[in-house]
Amino acid sequence: MAIFYNPSLHQESRDAAAKIPPQVERETLLKWLERTGRLKSDQVDGAHHPKDSDELDAILDAELYPVDAEDE
Repeated sequence: MAIFYNPSLHQESRDAAAKIPPQVERETLLKWLERTGRLKSDQVDGAHHPKDSDELDAILDAELYPVDAEDE
């Protein structure tokens, strides 16, 4: 039987005080995005076309079931 070394597994006596590992300083996701240049700004860069917006508004404002004059 082969014995493998795994530093995360070790044996200690029951009477020994628990060892507390030091706190690791971690970088937040926002800081990492800013540091790596992957955070995109919220500014409009001219890619917004009013024509597309007008077409979308026409679709969204359309009545699903138009009421005919006869039904009223």
